[in-house]
Amino acid sequence: MNIGAGILLLLLTLVIFIFSFIFKRKRKKILYSMLSISFIFLLLSIILITGLYDPYADHIR
Repeated sequence: MNIGAGILLLLLTLVIFIFSFIFKRKRKKILYSMLSISFIFLLLSIILITGLYDPYADHIR
């Protein structure tokens, strides 16, 4: 289940990353904020996909 959430988060990261380069010419502040958000989402998706963090581990006993 966390792999699916990681993949969805990865797709959201790619969309935000693409939009940040579309808005690159308009404002630099938007570029830096969107790039930082996409970097945070990328780290979260890598953690979920690799299984380093399992949010459902407490429920499985």
